[in-house]
Amino acid sequence: MAAPKPEEFGLSEARIDELDKQYWRLRVGVAVLAGLAFLALALNIGYGYVFARSIGDPMFNFYMMAVPLSIFAGLAGGMFFFLIMLSVPLPFWTEQEKLKRYRRELKNAKERDKQSRHNYWSMISGGRLQREVADLYRGLGYDILPPLPGTEQVVDWAMKKEGLTVLVHCRTQRELVDFPPAKFLNDLIKAKKADRALVVSIPGFTPKAKRFATGKQVGLIGVAELANIKRYLEELAKAEAASQVQQA
Repeated sequence: MAAPKPEEFGLSEARIDELDKQYWRLRVGVAVLAGLAFLALALNIGYGYVFARSIGDPMFNFYMMAVPLSIFAGLAGGMFFFLIMLSVPLPFWTEQEKLKRYRRELKNAKERDKQSRHNYWSMISGGRLQREVADLYRGLGYDILPPLPGTEQVVDWAMKKEGLTVLVHCRTQRELVDFPPAKFLNDLIKAKKADRALVVSIPGFTPKAKRFATGKQVGLIGVAELANIKRYLEELAKAEAASQVQQA
């Protein structure tokens, strides 16, 4: 299911920006009003206390002065807040509701898309996973090559682009991949004078594997990265098709 568009909710990107700015200004105004009300309350209480002390019966007169002044400050603050709300035109709130529905639907669409991508890659078997990943990188301009001699037990294939050699290993297990494959590939990079290595895992990687790969020439590729590559290639294909149509 495609992501919703603002126009479906009677909005536009420019109008959304304007609504966000108006809402931000409104929140700032309410915050300033609350601060002023609190300051007025504090000053009233302080004045009541000073006045009570000046007439010789501090506690009784303090409460007699402070309570009414506090109530007055609260009522005044509430009245100013009510006036601010009245000053905001009704269409603003109507459009804010539309904006909330749009963003809620957009969030739900992204979640559905994320789940769909994960389900797609999760259902791919070992051999097909290797072919799919190879096709993705071929689309990015890599030449797909057989494994380098002596790496066949671990490396599924090698690939080259602009003089860089990358070793690729796809894991088909259904649990998180730990650091040993990344470590082994890191050693192979040095032994075979390759430039980089990739470990592909649909379930993902353990925190230990991620820590090991940090700062090394070993990339950890999961569902999100594969989906991003696939989406990029799809958008690139659409752009090329549209360009061909315009040229025709």
